[in-house]
Amino acid sequence: MSGTEPPRTVGELQALAGREIAPGPWIELTQAMVDEFAALTGDDQYIHVDPARAAGTMFGGTVAH
Repeated sequence: MSGTEPPRTVGELQALAGREIAPGPWIELTQAMVDEFAALTGDDQYIHVDPARAAGTMFGGTVAH
């Protein structure tokens, strides 16, 4: 296994425990992306898709998970 190839066996994966491996680039997660995900999965709870209502929660805005 090289530094750029993913692990192919359970043993190779276990050998990576505790190590940071090839983090990807940062992306900007937009409300439109969250809305689209909610539509695709049926998870349209207001905490995800209603910024005005979600602003009044302890999170202060919408939440993506």
